[in-house]
This record gives sequence, structure tokens and C-alpha cells, in this order.
Amino acid sequence: DHAMAPDALQLLAMTEHQRKNYDRSRTFCKEFIEQHGSHPLAAGIRFLSAENDFLAGNYGPAIKAYRKFLTSHPNDAQAARANFRLGMALYRTEKFDQAEKLLSAIVSNDRENGLFRSARLALGDVYFHRGEWKQAEHQLGSYLGAGISSPSADSALLKLGLARQRQGNYDGA
Repeated sequence: DHAMAPDALQLLAMTEHQRKNYDRSRTFCKEFIEQHGSHPLAAGIRFLSAENDFLAGNYGPAIKAYRKFLTSHPNDAQAARANFRLGMALYRTEKFDQAEKLLSAIVSNDRENGLFRSARLALGDVYFHRGEWKQAEHQLGSYLGAGISSPSADSALLKLGLARQRQGNYDGA
């Protein structure tokens, strides 16, 4: 009942998240929402709860949590990151049509700073799976524009080469 109880609970959730104890962090998030759901820290806790699911590989619950967060807090400072994570969770569960819509918007809004560059890789992979070679080439090429030391560059290079080959660009492939 102490006035600082919500702050302490939020710190517990954050600390366990930073330690990669996502289940424990999720438990503290749930307790926070149940006891202090209208507190100003609640939006951050809802986002953190979704992050716990995403980082633990629980993409189904993460999708639900990100959607709920975005519905209840569409203008929150974490909304762009939540949309990105939602798109990536949809991609990882092979809900490619839904993922494409979110990832395309993220890519078009993230041209300058590249914070969500991996959205290009996922989007390129979506197009590759569909056989949309030109779009796959564009997104994979943009992703690799930062260099071949990027994460998953080997996979992106292979798919980029195959996309070019399937368009008849054998030298480029």
C-alpha cells in the first residue's frame, strides 16, 4: 500500500527483463497491471510485457500484447518500436500478409536513421517466399547496403543472388 509500490514493482520487472529472466519479468508486469493498471507507468509495463514474450520467442502472446498496447496507447513513445516488433512477430509466425503491411510502413518511415533495418531483411524474405523477385531484390539490396557484416548477411546475399537470377540478371546474381 506504500506510495512507492508501483515504482518498486516496475523496477523489479525491468531488472528481471535486463537479466533476461523474461518469465519472472512477465510475472511482475502482470502483477503491476492487476494492481496499478491506471498508473502512469502502466503503458511502459504493458510494452515491457510484450517485449518479454517476444524475446522469449512466445510470438503468439507477443502479437496479442503488442496489439493491445497499440490500441490502448497509440501515441506512446514506444509505439514505433511496438509496430516494428509486431511486424517481426507476425513475420516469424509466417503471417506474411499482415507482416508486410506493418513492415512496409516501417521501412518507408525509417529511411534516414535505419533503426529498424532488419525490417528490410524480413520484408525481402516475405517477397522472396512469394516469388516477387524485384521487390525481394530491392529490400534485400537495401538491407545489405550497410555492408556484408550485417546479421544474416549470408542468407540475404544468397536470396538476393537468387532473386536476381530468377529475373534473368545472371551477372548480377
